[in-house]
Amino acid sequence: MKLSKRLLCGVAATTLIGTVGAFAEAPKMKMTTEIPAAITTPDSIESRIGELNFTDGYPDDATTKTIYDNLDFMRGVDAFSMPCPVHRLKPCGSGGVSREQTTTRPS
Repeated sequence: MKLSKRLLCGVAATTLIGTVGAFAEAPKMKMTTEIPAAITTPDSIESRIGELNFTDGYPDDATTKTIYDNLDFMRGVDAFSMPCPVHRLKPCGSGGVSREQTTTRPS
């Protein structure tokens, strides 16, 4: 019984000390270097696919979904356009008629 009371008191004291330490603000050090604004991630970016929101440099759930939807769209476009190079699409513009068929020959 005494052992369990001591164990309970020890766990309670450790938890209390840990939570107080977690809420304490970190001290400002003498040699602290400020982070340059040029290398930080902004909280919000307006892009072609909409507004992208970040928290501490990490995208939120809506931004993650938007980015993955855009990647899926781009991969779909690639899947369509990669098997059909541009030089193979030229006959489509002429209706499949070759040059020899369109020229008239004297009889």
